[in-house]
Amino acid sequence: MLKKISLVFISMFVLVRAGLTVDYPGDLGTIVVTATKSEELLREIPVTAVVITGEEIEKSQAKNMNEILENIPGVSLSGGDADGRNPVINLRGFYDYNSSYVLVLVDGMSINSPDTGKPYIDSIPLNNIERIEVIKGGHSAVWGSYAMGGVINIITKQGKETAAAANLSIGEWGTKNTDISGQALLPGNIAFSIAANSKISDGWRQYSGYDIQTMGGSLSKRNDALGYKSRLSFGYYEDDYKSPGYLSEKQWRDGQLHMGDATYWCAGGRQNNEYAKFMIEQKLPLNLSARLDLNYFRKGYTFYYRSSGGTADINDVYVFTGGIEFGGKILKNSFTLGFNADKGNVDSRNYAADADNEEIDKDVLKKHKDTDISKFAFYLQDMWSITERLNLNIGARYDKLKHDITDRVAVKEYHPDVSAVSPNLGLLFKVTSKLNVFGSVSQAFRLPTESQFCKNSDLNPEKALNYEIGAKFFLDRVSCELSGYQMNVIDKITYEETSPGVWEYRNVGEVKNRGIELASKISINKELSIALSGDIMQTEILKEPKYPERVGKNLTQSPLWKTSLGLHYENETGFGAGADLRKVGSWYMDDKNTEKYSGYFVTDLNFAWKRDKLGYFLKVNNIFDEKYCRKAYISGTSKLYYPSLPRTFSAGINVKF
Repeated sequence: MLKKISLVFISMFVLVRAGLTVDYPGDLGTIVVTATKSEELLREIPVTAVVITGEEIEKSQAKNMNEILENIPGVSLSGGDADGRNPVINLRGFYDYNSSYVLVLVDGMSINSPDTGKPYIDSIPLNNIERIEVIKGGHSAVWGSYAMGGVINIITKQGKETAAAANLSIGEWGTKNTDISGQALLPGNIAFSIAANSKISDGWRQYSGYDIQTMGGSLSKRNDALGYKSRLSFGYYEDDYKSPGYLSEKQWRDGQLHMGDATYWCAGGRQNNEYAKFMIEQKLPLNLSARLDLNYFRKGYTFYYRSSGGTADINDVYVFTGGIEFGGKILKNSFTLGFNADKGNVDSRNYAADADNEEIDKDVLKKHKDTDISKFAFYLQDMWSITERLNLNIGARYDKLKHDITDRVAVKEYHPDVSAVSPNLGLLFKVTSKLNVFGSVSQAFRLPTESQFCKNSDLNPEKALNYEIGAKFFLDRVSCELSGYQMNVIDKITYEETSPGVWEYRNVGEVKNRGIELASKISINKELSIALSGDIMQTEILKEPKYPERVGKNLTQSPLWKTSLGLHYENETGFGAGADLRKVGSWYMDDKNTEKYSGYFVTDLNFAWKRDKLGYFLKVNNIFDEKYCRKAYISGTSKLYYPSLPRTFSAGINVKF
């Protein structure tokens, strides 16, 4: 490790002397909308937040969302896929296989699927992203369910000029990545934007190939004379993939990292998502505005399983959402008042199947659940500038949710009906013109899953109380944000013994997450910037009736700490380079906390040169060829490992028209 670190710092010195760049997500002078649903300066909101711009994404040469988010403090990413596609997002210690403790939005519209809560975060073409806002901590008071660990809002591009671009890269194992995008300004003050991406690979490991196609765009119109603006955004995602499975402890120890498991319980599958969002906003007298949102989200997938003699899941999901929002500024108050309603359906079927040949026997229906979902919510957020130095953010939200679940095989019905009230309160004090301190308290919630409701229709949402304090320091070339938090999860869904030997799901579990996070950026000059970030985190089980021996232990698969260092440079000749160093600390592999995975140290380098409208780039991930996993745990008595990519090279060309 010491030798690697020495080599890294020598490389950093050489790169800096050559004029290397580093970029880091976030500028405290940036305007954000996700924290309060109104435009506020990042430095003046009483929450911890990070902003990643589309320009930073382009410079990073990132291939997927994993590479964009992994340096953010408080965020850790895991999953069974070696190259990090559709990762499991762990935000502030909230780990769940479906990432259902993190709310992911596209232009303010949820893409968490209502059947599992899983957000398919790689379903948005990276070349269609204007910026990403990451708001940490419980934010159900603003956004509702799933926002316990935080919110990730992916804001897509709008047409600003008439232009087009194409990007082609190739890598090892038959990997090809193609991006095309275009935008135009049309008569009538209409702007159009379109982007598409294709990712195809044979995969590093056996049985790990994939074929991903994504598309997104928008059509917008603005009329300043009449005081309105409107926008239609849309997207499509298709993924056909294989599952290589895990490695045994012997395979991991012997370095058989590329091996796949031909008997792994999940053989693979295919999936497609699509969404459309229409928005129209009208200015009103007295500095007010009204906004109408109409959203549509659909997901369909077929997954093949070798377990249980061979089966296949076929799921069809759709959700329609409508909402009305009023907002504006009155005296020293910026407020948002809104209502929205959802109507959706989940149709889930399980058939007998030959998983290896992807053949389904639809004459043998093993499971079939049909669920109608209804939801409505009211919310109010207010940012009050009490004095020139003191800002108060206060708000609340009420959510009412109903599921009508029909088990068509067992001939049973379930009608769970739940509600949640989520308040928030935050204060920010401007100590000096360069230093702000803040504190906040909020409550968030997470809905039970469909399968949990079927086992107990009386379940309530899980709830989390979030406490946070922090400071934001900023100069012309320096920005720094330091925060500490504690989150107490109550009503956690876990097992409770209701009679001798009978265990049922109940809202009886309790967990505590707490940690410290630091994010900083220094712009040395116009060409060079340095970013340093890190976090320390602890999770603790406070109550677990079925497994009392776990009380006082940490949750599994949540790294105890992480630190990252970035250097990025771009000079007037068009040459640019970047280095990202990331050390992820150990995590517990088992519930009893007897075994730890040691963590990993990874360094990525990228180089780019552009002249006029033509550019070239080279990227080297994991330059020191670290043997590591993002996911490793113990099942029963077996240690299981999901290896990440070794040293990987990719190169490409981009053209702008």
